[in-house]
Amino acid sequence: MRILAPLLITILLSSSLLALPAYADTKLERVVSRYLEGVAKVLKGKEQRGVRKAALGDLDNDGDKDLVVSFLLEGVGEEKSWGQYIAIFRNDRGQYKGITDEVVGGKFFRYFNLEGVLNQRIIGITETCPNHTPQGSCDKPALGTVSLTLVKDKVVERK
Repeated sequence: MRILAPLLITILLSSSLLALPAYADTKLERVVSRYLEGVAKVLKGKEQRGVRKAALGDLDNDGDKDLVVSFLLEGVGEEKSWGQYIAIFRNDRGQYKGITDEVVGGKFFRYFNLEGVLNQRIIGITETCPNHTPQGSCDKPALGTVSLTLVKDKVVERK
């Protein structure tokens, strides 16, 4: 059942995932790119190309589909490591605005894969290596799911 749960969530949420190229010319993609460039500048990192993932869903219960974007920054922190982040863009009558971002994974934390938005929750599949082994370098990472919600414009992980 441990492997079936992430698979089932993937099937349920796959319709909410969007392709969001790192460099495109639509208005929303420009808003997203500018916001993520600002995050990268503050954290002194660089966004890894080609790994952005996006999902639509109503996070604030106003009936509008908000946007969640996952992205990876390289060269962050004292160790010049990598981190995975999500950014939340609130939809206010068709106008999207970046309201918050949060680290959700990283080299010594866990690997996070955005699966979608369901019932005002951001759902992700995680892989975690034991004993602070760098993510991606263990043979059998522990698989899990994570549920994040938006509370007063902050991302909160629900257990």
